[in-house]
Amino acid sequence: MNKLKNLFISIIIGLAVAVIAVAFTGPSSQPPIGNPDFWIKSGNDVYYNPAVSGNVGIGTASPGAYKLNVQGGQINTSGGLCIAGDCKTAWSQVASTNYWTLSGADLYPNQTSYNVGIGVVNPWAKLQVETSEASGTGMFVSAGNASGNNYGIDVEVYGSGAVSNTAGYFYANGGTNNIGIQISGIPTGTNNYSLYSNSSAKSYFTGSVGIGTTLPGQKLTVVGTIESTSGGIKFPDGTIQTTAGGGGGLGGGGTVNYVGKFTGTGTVGNSQIFDNGTNVGIGTASPAWKFDVRNGQINASGGLCINTDCKTSWSQAYPPGLSGWNGKPVDTVSQALTDGFVIVITHHYAGGITQILSDSTNPPTTVRAKSSTGSGTTEFGTTLTVPIRKNDYWKVTNTADPATIYWVALGG
Repeated sequence: MNKLKNLFISIIIGLAVAVIAVAFTGPSSQPPIGNPDFWIKSGNDVYYNPAVSGNVGIGTASPGAYKLNVQGGQINTSGGLCIAGDCKTAWSQVASTNYWTLSGADLYPNQTSYNVGIGVVNPWAKLQVETSEASGTGMFVSAGNASGNNYGIDVEVYGSGAVSNTAGYFYANGGTNNIGIQISGIPTGTNNYSLYSNSSAKSYFTGSVGIGTTLPGQKLTVVGTIESTSGGIKFPDGTIQTTAGGGGGLGGGGTVNYVGKFTGTGTVGNSQIFDNGTNVGIGTASPAWKFDVRNGQINASGGLCINTDCKTSWSQAYPPGLSGWNGKPVDTVSQALTDGFVIVITHHYAGGITQILSDSTNPPTTVRAKSSTGSGTTEFGTTLTVPIRKNDYWKVTNTADPATIYWVALGG
């Protein structure tokens, strides 16, 4: 029985080997002699032999520059795909890095905190456009619908709690010609405006404004006619002129070279001042000096000046000479406004003493001159003279009969 069983197993194995031999088709040619194996099996891994140069093609005999080139079919991988170690297991993972959302015809950033930069990598505004090209245009806006209202840019800035709201900020600097805002291409017409404001708010300009000129010489320079249909023109003194003459404006007339003045309400006439363009005269139409006053006096409460040398009183202009007073009290301190002399004349009896003291202290303590008598009752006269420097203090002491004191100033 065992022999029959073994015979049956041998017959089955023989038939299996015969079937495999018949089904196998060998290669049409032998592999090149000396070439290594192209594929290597290591455990559960099979890989292309790194010792063999070249690329692998599936569906193509010319893989080109690609290490693996698949043609005529698809690659399916249940574990995902990796590029430089960055692996994705679903296409949705690739789309997750998109920072934009497309909703109908609207495209916007996914986060409201994002800033968008065009031509700049670190934008500080919600939309920042920069260009460094020669004659480059940072942003161009065109609206050309044939009907309705077209707006190139609509800017709205609001906030009741904001410190300030600025709808437009323009800055131009660094060029030969710098223009903050340039408006062109608008044709003339009843309903065409280069600049249109329907706001009742004020308009402010730091620089000068030119109308009809690019070189305004004043805060407002107009080349052409200025029209005031109502209100008139207000002058710095607060008066308003609604007409050039008559009809409630200024009236009257004047003579050439005379400075005008109001001779009545709304009436202008001649003043006493005559200006011929070279000299100015008061009381004369023929001034011979820069300022010539005739038939009257000049009063200056603040003084008079000659070549910046100003005097506030005639005493300051005295030439050197005597200018003093009598009866100056003794024991009274005075300060010398100029260099000068103190002269004291007195009459002495026995025991009388007269002194002149002077120095830079107040009161002075240095005795500059002194006279006295010994005994007896005979009266005699004494004169003392002491020079005093400008700004020094001086005084006279006297125990004799009353003295006469003179101050002699030497110039101003």
